[in-house]
Amino acid sequence: VTGNAGLFSDYRFRGISQTNKKPAFQGGFDVAHSSGFYAGNWNSNIDSDFFAGSNLEMDFYTGYKGTAGGIGYDVGVLTYYYPGSSPKIDNTEIYLGVSLGAFTAKYFYAVTDFFGFDNSDGSSYLDLGYSHDLGNG
Repeated sequence: VTGNAGLFSDYRFRGISQTNKKPAFQGGFDVAHSSGFYAGNWNSNIDSDFFAGSNLEMDFYTGYKGTAGGIGYDVGVLTYYYPGSSPKIDNTEIYLGVSLGAFTAKYFYAVTDFFGFDNSDGSSYLDLGYSHDLGNG
């Protein structure tokens, strides 16, 4: 079980300020089992004008991580919940991630209308990453 909390100058999601360029208080927790199963929650204040009246984002996720032949994998589901939003803008995605050494790729697929946009279920995106230690761990 782990937890986190922080105060940030701005909350950006995919390059767009979610707090109208104002500070954000964020925090969450994760529960992971040695079998590979995990679940968690993450929260942040947001700009209610931008989020249909909601001033809170609550993310809930669960999944399974493991390795096979040196390749890591991660499969799960992620729900973005905005209490009090009207119209409702909640969003649920399923994801599949793979990693090999310093490289990662994670594919997300929306199973609900994407953040309230009509007929947007089925939209997807790919998150690619590379990490490199710049020295001393």
